[in-house]
Amino acid sequence: MQSRASTVAVTGLMLTFALGCADVPIIGDIVEELGFADMLGGLGGNLNGAADAECASNMNGIKTAQIAYDAAFDDYIEASDWPDSTPGTEARDWPTGSNFDTLGWAPDGKVMGTYSVHATSTTNFEVACRHDADGDGLESEWKATKVKNATQILDNGQPVQQQKAGKGKAADDQQDSG
Repeated sequence: MQSRASTVAVTGLMLTFALGCADVPIIGDIVEELGFADMLGGLGGNLNGAADAECASNMNGIKTAQIAYDAAFDDYIEASDWPDSTPGTEARDWPTGSNFDTLGWAPDGKVMGTYSVHATSTTNFEVACRHDADGDGLESEWKATKVKNATQILDNGQPVQQQKAGKGKAADDQQDSG
């Protein structure tokens, strides 16, 4: 019988799996079995989970690039919906030719989300990501600002109740019971 996973290391929200078999198991199953699915926004079995993780990670990268650009040029870059305004079920290439090039930011590969960044004042900006990874027509939306990291606003078209800063559902449940 083949081992499903030989080691699991958890660092923040990054899960690293060292698999001891040729047939790679579905990572979502492992996440679910280990009880991390709630903490990760239901990644196991939720098509939107991976796109949510992509949005959060990329938006924080865009935020960092925007802060660095402002430090160098005393200005914020505006970038409209990119790579297109209609996210769907397929990951898309990130073509050159947008203000994200001027900002000096690009993702590591294809993206599920549609990204934008806009100045809200001379001292603040907003980064946004929208996706519809499950193709049901109900978008999930994330926002970040200069002082606030990526936060989910809509989950599959429904408003998200915000958790305590820096804590996920699992941490809140433990704190309430102890």
